[in-house]
Amino acid sequence: MVKRSKPHIPKLEKEITALSLFISKHRKYVLLAYFLSFVVFVMLQFHILLNWDMLVRILNANYLFHNGFYFENQRALLESLLIGLFGFVFGGYAVYAYLVVAVLLFFIAIWQFSRSFGVDFLLLTFVLFNPFVIFYIAKNGSEVFLISFLMIFISFVKGKKYYAGIFLALALVSKYDALLFSPLLLFVLDRDVLKSLVRFVANIAVFFAALIPFFLYNLITYGNFIYTLALAFEYIAVVGRPVSLNLLGFFELVVPAIILMLIFFIKRKLEFNGSREDALILGSAAVLGIYPYYSANALFVGGLGAFRFFLLPLVFVLMGVAFFADKQHILPLLLFSALSLMLAFFMLANQPQAQAVPYDFALQVNSFRAVYNTTNCTVVSPDWVILDYFGLPAQPRPPTVYNGTPIVTLGPYWGSPYPLLSNASDVYIYGQSYCKFHKVVYNFLQNQPANVLQQLHEAGPCSWLFNESLKIGPLFYSCNAINWALNRTFA
Repeated sequence: MVKRSKPHIPKLEKEITALSLFISKHRKYVLLAYFLSFVVFVMLQFHILLNWDMLVRILNANYLFHNGFYFENQRALLESLLIGLFGFVFGGYAVYAYLVVAVLLFFIAIWQFSRSFGVDFLLLTFVLFNPFVIFYIAKNGSEVFLISFLMIFISFVKGKKYYAGIFLALALVSKYDALLFSPLLLFVLDRDVLKSLVRFVANIAVFFAALIPFFLYNLITYGNFIYTLALAFEYIAVVGRPVSLNLLGFFELVVPAIILMLIFFIKRKLEFNGSREDALILGSAAVLGIYPYYSANALFVGGLGAFRFFLLPLVFVLMGVAFFADKQHILPLLLFSALSLMLAFFMLANQPQAQAVPYDFALQVNSFRAVYNTTNCTVVSPDWVILDYFGLPAQPRPPTVYNGTPIVTLGPYWGSPYPLLSNASDVYIYGQSYCKFHKVVYNFLQNQPANVLQQLHEAGPCSWLFNESLKIGPLFYSCNAINWALNRTFA
């Protein structure tokens, strides 16, 4: 009998295998290190950049709970609700408590998805931690909540649960783009027709039940139960109508996914470890997520738009990529994600805003107040949100209806028809000789011509969301009927 020799395994490969097993065995500590690193990153990101959208969410929270003076009503309010409630405990540090909760929710969502789809939690974390996801998912506040709730929603859809709709509702009140993902509820259907229909109807019922506080808030505040939701979509229709497809952000966000696939390809022949249904669910989610990216092309602010809006399809693509990973990929994926974290910190340190130091605005506000007694006047400035954040009531344009309140303009002379009271360098004060306090409720409608405003007012929120020209007239009429009945009930 011929004795077979054992195959020769290079020493380096043995060490790599041993290291991979060590990482897998101590995954709790690895995941804790990633959690803490991400918490530190998002806190530094807010502190250094003072991102515009996050500041608006803080201002909305202060308006709702702490007698603030600025509010944007086309914004979803879940994040502002949390920041406002945290404000009672943490005061001015409430936003940092909110960021910790956001990161925790993201990790819970990754865990729930890995559990439902049979993907390794640690590997999925490594795959999702590429530099651009790390940098942009929490930069604007709502993406991390939106994506986390959508991940949990998809997990429960996969599990054919009766309560998946609750998490779609939570995603919706985090950011209204979530409405675009409602067709994914169809995946709760299966071959058991009767049971599937009951499950589908139950999910729709819990979705609307979870939104009752949202509907009541809109009804009581604006007289229409979907006002803020419809306003957000009308904003895209009126302001954000794309003129051409700009690929800014596309390549930067797709390259990490390509690198991951190359990692898998180098190790062995690619093999998808999920089911056909898994691929359909994630593929559908990625396709549905492309529309906000497309719509954002007319909304670029310094090149920021596409990066943040392309996160939706990218995250779902990356979740699909994770199905190609197994334990032999632990070490290369760890290196990939660790380098991604370092690159994200490098990107943060080299942002233009970090060099400009937004906190200079605090000094400007204090210096301005030392010269002008304008605490209760209307301030007009292109940096109105940052000024509001540092305590100087401001808005982007002069009030439509002038009532004699002095208007302070910070910036270039804009040719005001109001009488000029005084000016010094780039500060111009117009109006009469008295002040009156004004809270500013601002939305894009204030920037539209009078004829457009009239048309929007006549059409109403139900038309903004369910326009008859989109061939969904039945939804438009149903929306109006529901709103009429609610107004009769709660009038």
